[in-house]
Amino acid sequence: MTSPLIRFDSWFFAKGKPHTLALLRIVFCSIAFLVLLIQSSFLYDYYGQGGLLSVEGLELWQWTGEGFNPLKYLSFKELVAFYTVILFACIGGILGLFTRVSLIITALGFLAFHNRNPLILNSGDALLRLVLTYLACSSCGNAYSLDRLRVLRSKKVDLAEQEVNLWPQRLIAIQIALLYFSAAWFKMQGVLWREGLVIWFVSRIEELQRFPVPEFFYSLWFSKVATYGTLILELALCTLVWFKPYRSWILAGGVLLHAGISYQFNIPFFGLITVSCYLAFYSSSEIQHFMKMLYKRVTSVRRPRSLRKLSPTGS
Repeated sequence: MTSPLIRFDSWFFAKGKPHTLALLRIVFCSIAFLVLLIQSSFLYDYYGQGGLLSVEGLELWQWTGEGFNPLKYLSFKELVAFYTVILFACIGGILGLFTRVSLIITALGFLAFHNRNPLILNSGDALLRLVLTYLACSSCGNAYSLDRLRVLRSKKVDLAEQEVNLWPQRLIAIQIALLYFSAAWFKMQGVLWREGLVIWFVSRIEELQRFPVPEFFYSLWFSKVATYGTLILELALCTLVWFKPYRSWILAGGVLLHAGISYQFNIPFFGLITVSCYLAFYSSSEIQHFMKMLYKRVTSVRRPRSLRKLSPTGS
């Protein structure tokens, strides 16, 4: 029998195939690209010197503006140039082209944007920044990437078959579990959460409403069910999720929870970023199996059409 500390050490610092990390790279760089694309129309308003938060306002506010903050005194043209570089770095991360450099630039770029105007952020933005940093420290470019093809052609070495350090993937899984633990813990300190009334009040905040919901969503009984159900699910997402027999069911519940939040409340990308972290709970072999099944499904849909063209009767 080994001690829990030794077992944790062997799990955290284990090595394995890079496919889960590669899929996380594609998903999170795609999300980062979409975030930047949506902000393109409001670039000056968000980060310009005459925008929502001036440099002087940033320094007077509770956020002191210290640390990595290269956007403080950039002109608008320089800001656009900086934005363009980060946008192309996101594309490089998606394609897996110069992956490590692309991810470092992307992570530093989002850190700069977030330090420049923390007023527009939610917890999903902070999680995105952290995951990009973890991925920048990983070998996530060894699979599903142009870097892999480049090395395969030149050195005849398949990076996807080599084992890499999995601690960045473990950090993402631990990060999301701690997120749910802290969320459940602090919610249980609130009177409205303990009385099951939070959903009743939140559903009436017009500024957050996105799409219409059925009338029973505003009832007291639904508020109690949804409030207590949220607490139970968040506790399960930081505990039972580590046990494989319950993992997929718990994660499916998390997907439904965030899908409901994203439908009813206008909190951009929060649910998508959080749910994307669920991939870190799956091993590389499980991801490979899923990708093979997905490929077979796609090819099976296309195959009958091509066979019809070859048929003389077209039937």
